[in-house]
Amino acid sequence: MAIEEELEIAKTKGLNAVRQFVNAYSHTKARKWELMALSKETANKILKGEFRTFEELEKFERNNVEDTGFSEIEVLYRKIPNKNKDGYKYTIETIFVNE
Repeated sequence: MAIEEELEIAKTKGLNAVRQFVNAYSHTKARKWELMALSKETANKILKGEFRTFEELEKFERNNVEDTGFSEIEVLYRKIPNKNKDGYKYTIETIFVNE
């Protein structure tokens, strides 16, 4: 539970603090947090609930967005091994907008 508290504190400090947190806890196997840059179009679709799975979100972002090397939006998500079947469960924690 202490790790989640550290994450909550990092979130209040902004995206750079969250990046540091993600880098510090990237070795954790039980819970793995990652950041993903998103286009405005993909973020809009997330907010509208248009993706049924995280894989759909990743596929859309990969196939429909030009890579400009810069993104104003990043999503923090948690990746947890799925004990009932192969693969992972994903939880979007926070969407950061840098404008």
